[in-house]
Amino acid sequence: MAQLMITFEWSDWRAAQIWWIQSVFVRPPHRRLGLFKQLYAHAREASRAAGACGLRLYADNSNVNAQKTVRRVGRVP
Repeated sequence: MAQLMITFEWSDWRAAQIWWIQSVFVRPPHRRLGLFKQLYAHAREASRAAGACGLRLYADNSNVNAQKTVRRVGRVP
């Protein structure tokens, strides 16, 4: 029904990993049901447990839907 892909980047400045949410897909019949919010919460907790220094969303500037979704869920640190 839904998935997201995490890419890891090493930050020399912070001496820790940054987790990037790079790809998200929710099947059309399952959109607007809170699945991204659940996936994001899980990724946030997993990144913290792993000692990552940040969780960030990678989205093209023209991807207005992704930007709106993130605003609804809350700021992605």
